[in-house]
Amino acid sequence: MRMDSPDLLGFDTFAITTPIRVEQVEQVEILDAQGQLVASHAFAQGDTAGGSGLAINTIAEDHFSVRFPRIQADDSLLKIKFRASVLAFSTEFRGQASLSSEPGSFQNVTSGNSANLGDEDQPTRSGTTVLSPSIIRSERLIDALELTPNPFTPNGDGINDQVAITYNILALTKAGAVAVRLYDLSGRLVHTLQQTALSNGRYALSWDGRTADGHLVPPGVYLLGITVAGDQGDDLRAHPLSVAY
Repeated sequence: MRMDSPDLLGFDTFAITTPIRVEQVEQVEILDAQGQLVASHAFAQGDTAGGSGLAINTIAEDHFSVRFPRIQADDSLLKIKFRASVLAFSTEFRGQASLSSEPGSFQNVTSGNSANLGDEDQPTRSGTTVLSPSIIRSERLIDALELTPNPFTPNGDGINDQVAITYNILALTKAGAVAVRLYDLSGRLVHTLQQTALSNGRYALSWDGRTADGHLVPPGVYLLGITVAGDQGDDLRAHPLSVAY
């Protein structure tokens, strides 16, 4: 971190924007100008507080932030290791430094090679934008489809009465037509759960086992299918869904 003026108060909070909710904040480290470790903590899954004043401050759907002892010295290095999914070929992770005692005061991060981050660091590629060629190569538009619980039991007892459906839309350059439909095993359309235009992102909906006319579907195994219309073609993902009473 470059401190342009000795009068700056420094910062103790750092926020990073993410395309969807971060999977895990793994580690935070602070090093001084000589490369000596000042503070470090590796966070276990679900852990938010660590030693040496390091903590995960917030985790939201589109950003997260960490807290640490105030950094004031020029050329200090803050390293934040995290895991997050990218949904497009080019994804920018914007950073913002702030001081908790000065609400509303913040400094946006400028992209660039401010420090050597290790043996695998490539100075010519340092920046806040991540390029993911694998998204283009895979030709997938749908990812991380999950149905919970499965089977589910919509019998009105308040336990597992609805199924939660979550999925990612990726690699779109503009909003595309998305449909979530339920089919029986013969391929007959049983119910359309969702039909709309969506952009890249993580989406969630729930279903109570009823069709458009309000009737519960018979117990059995169905196929839940998601289709997305993209610029270069469509994509379809399907997953078995069991309904029991």
